[in-house]
Amino acid sequence: MDNNRFYESQLSKPETLVTIKNNPWKTILIYMVLGFAWIKFSDTIVAQLTSDYKMYMLVQSIKGSFYVLLTGGLLYFLIRMDNRKIFQLSRSLSESNQELVSFSEEMIAVEEELKNNYESLQNAMKKVENHKLFIEGFYTNTNTSVVAWKLSGEIVEVNPFYTEVTQTNSEKILGQDVTEIVFDNCDINITEFIENLRLNPLDNKFESRLCTEEGSCLTFLWSNAIMHHPELNEEVIVSFGLDVSKEKEKEKQIYDLAFKDKLTGLHNKTVFEIDVNQLIESKQNFTLLYLDFDNFKNINEVLGHAQGDTFLKNYAHLIKEAMPNLICYRWSGDEFALVAKTEDTTTIKEIIAEIMKLTKKKWIMKDFEYFPSISIGVTQFPKDGFSHIELLKNAEMALYKAKESGKQQCCYYEKSFQAEVERLIAIESTINRTLIANTFELFYQPIYKLSEQLIVGFEALLRWQVQTQAISTGDLIDVAEKTGQIIEIDQWVIDNAFKFSETNLKQLNKVISINLSAKSLTSSQLIPHVSALLDKYDINPDLIEFEITEHSLIENFDVSLKSINELKRLGFKIALDDFGTRFSSLNYLRKIPFDTLKIDKSYIDQLSRGGKDQLIVEQIIQLSKKLGLKTNAEGIEELAQANRLVYLGCDYGQGYYLSRPVPEDKAIELIR
Repeated sequence: MDNNRFYESQLSKPETLVTIKNNPWKTILIYMVLGFAWIKFSDTIVAQLTSDYKMYMLVQSIKGSFYVLLTGGLLYFLIRMDNRKIFQLSRSLSESNQELVSFSEEMIAVEEELKNNYESLQNAMKKVENHKLFIEGFYTNTNTSVVAWKLSGEIVEVNPFYTEVTQTNSEKILGQDVTEIVFDNCDINITEFIENLRLNPLDNKFESRLCTEEGSCLTFLWSNAIMHHPELNEEVIVSFGLDVSKEKEKEKQIYDLAFKDKLTGLHNKTVFEIDVNQLIESKQNFTLLYLDFDNFKNINEVLGHAQGDTFLKNYAHLIKEAMPNLICYRWSGDEFALVAKTEDTTTIKEIIAEIMKLTKKKWIMKDFEYFPSISIGVTQFPKDGFSHIELLKNAEMALYKAKESGKQQCCYYEKSFQAEVERLIAIESTINRTLIANTFELFYQPIYKLSEQLIVGFEALLRWQVQTQAISTGDLIDVAEKTGQIIEIDQWVIDNAFKFSETNLKQLNKVISINLSAKSLTSSQLIPHVSALLDKYDINPDLIEFEITEHSLIENFDVSLKSINELKRLGFKIALDDFGTRFSSLNYLRKIPFDTLKIDKSYIDQLSRGGKDQLIVEQIIQLSKKLGLKTNAEGIEELAQANRLVYLGCDYGQGYYLSRPVPEDKAIELIR
């Protein structure tokens, strides 16, 4: 600033230059005025003072010399004054020049500094512009939804990502109330929210669901900040939304894995335990219904597990839709648990009736008509137990009792079930130990050709020796069929009977007859098992006869027929056991390729007395001959019975009169 003022002061002094410019003319003018004045006045004065010419000339010379001296002095004085001024001016100019040089250098430095400052400013402005572009790019291209809204709730700005994910345009959003967009389905008061945001700016997150134009919904996690809007010149709330839909889906998957059944989507055992314990703690009376399909494994074996799973999934959906007031759980396999928050007898009966009705309707699976039936065990809190474990155990006992009573039955828990169930559990445990220890034993009852009293084969019969419990073989078979252990038992019997046949009967051309349970006949394991044993043992399948009861056929006729045909294809013989005890026997004879009919003991018992029983036995024998089947009479206990059977033309017989079942060594003695 000082240099500028100096420069301005120097430029404001034009008289300096004027003085320098006019000084020579001033001196000359003075000299001329004085010269002309001297000449004019001096000559006049000299002329008046003397008339002598010489004197006049002398005076003129003196006057001239004096003029020269006077004008010289004057010139000296004038020139000296001018020189002094010039010197002063020169010195002043020199000083000014130095100051101007210094000022010029400073100006150059200032100019350089200004230039540098300008460049720095330009760079700073460029950086600001680039940063602005970066921020705008971040705002535009971020994967975060940004919604700015006034304190009144009016939306004033949204970023492109928001419109992209919601598949809408900003024009539809701007001006709308934020409670209908961001806060939709959220129980949030805007005024309270803003107050809390001011008090706790870091604690303001919440979740909401945004629905697209196509109808799909996304879950967003929002964080919020209060900012000043430069264009509106007022405070606005800026909400930043992060799409957490995938994370929420993963959370749901984790939750479903922990608390839902993967196949049906119903609650699982974990949730059952939590729910029931909560009901017990709150002293809420409720009823537990434990459901299990009858013979459902047949569906899996015939149509495959995929079809079985599809049925269970559809059934679960049906029950859940039809029974909205019940809490439904998938227990395991084809078992379900339902909880009704009531003990009212009428209501529970209506629920059970509705379940039975829904279950027994016709289901079509792969062109296969399926008419399922279900058994139900019922227990109630607090009448039947005070913990979820006790209630479930009692419900299982009631279910077991329902199945024991036949298909599609419902049974309420009674305390008397406990002793019976404990006995059954003990038998089941004993069966497992016996199978593991391989301590079952086969006895063999001879089968005679009645007309010649000749042993033509043996029926293999299971026996076991249990020292601590009074358990008959019949009890063992009953329990094994209920628990499914019968399949493993049958496999053990077949294996040992094949071994006995290879060792003792093959060379003698004797037949071994083996009983097949209903579960084994419909099991997918049967054919692979016997096929493997044919490879293991050197036996003739024509000397192996499998006995099948009518009860086995009723269980699942289509599956049973398929297994029988496979056994026939492998070369085995098939006998129909207990013939005549079921109303559908003749129908089976028409459809199934039997080789032998075994006449039930109930007819043989009364045979010697004649009458209707003898007539029935006679007709069975005649029918068999016409169909090309052999007959075998069971339970012959008297000589008269044996003689009558020979008279009627029965081919084979067995019973206590002929021989009791004997162990292996005794059976070998009988045929040697």
